[in-house]
Amino acid sequence: MKATKNIAPLKSLLAEHLEWQDTENIYDWEALERAFMTYIEQLMLHDTEKLIQAMYRIDVDETAFREAFQAQDAYKIAQLILKRELQKVAFREKYK
Repeated sequence: MKATKNIAPLKSLLAEHLEWQDTENIYDWEALERAFMTYIEQLMLHDTEKLIQAMYRIDVDETAFREAFQAQDAYKIAQLILKRELQKVAFREKYK
C-alpha cells in the first residue's frame, strides 16, 4: 500500500477524522505507518470512545475492526484506517 504521492492529502484526512497530528514532518509511507500505529495504540489505551466513533465516521469495515480491536492489534486497525482513507483520497483525486 505504497502511496507516497498521497501522503499529504492522507495526513489531512487523518487530522480531520482522528485529530492525528504529524509532529515529525513525515514524508515517507513507512514512517507514516509507524507514527500512525503508535497513535492508534494510544487511542486504544486512553481514548477508546474516540477511536470507535472515528471508525464509524471513516466507514471502516465493522467486522474487520471488531476482530482487530478484540485482538488489541493496533497495526491492523491502523492499516484498516489507512486503506479506507487512501480510497477516499483516490476517489477525490479521480473526481476533481
